[in-house]
Amino acid sequence: MISTKRIQLTEKDIFILLIQSKFMPKLWIHLLFIVLILISFTILRDLVNLVLLLLVIASPLISVFQLYSVSRSRSNAFLKNGKFYEIDSDKIVIKFDDGTDRVIYKSRFKNKHETKDHYLLYLSDQSFLNIPKSSFMNLEDEEYFLNAFYSQIGPR
Repeated sequence: MISTKRIQLTEKDIFILLIQSKFMPKLWIHLLFIVLILISFTILRDLVNLVLLLLVIASPLISVFQLYSVSRSRSNAFLKNGKFYEIDSDKIVIKFDDGTDRVIYKSRFKNKHETKDHYLLYLSDQSFLNIPKSSFMNLEDEEYFLNAFYSQIGPR
């Protein structure tokens, strides 16, 4: 079992994590549609293409607003509390600053995502646990986490 350093996120941190994990990987699709509809609009300047262009431009904005809403949701409120993790091969125990504990077994995690600075473990589409890469005490602890826990999460 390993322990991490103390972790505390702000709503801004959560929003940035969501943008990195949910929005940025799909950004090229939005840009492709915008380019294709812009080309179509320059060739055929009609109302249908204008409406399509507005919808395609609005779609990423709506996605960003949804992610902002998720970053402020109650399902992710525990991310804002000060805590540290105790990670075992089959579970993570969250030790909050107020003295309470929460145990989450490996089988509850549905998916995972890695960003430049964080490991994200998803309990659902909107609720996730983040583990900053800088929170590990040493490289051996991070390797234990990756081999014994993180690598075994996700679709089978």
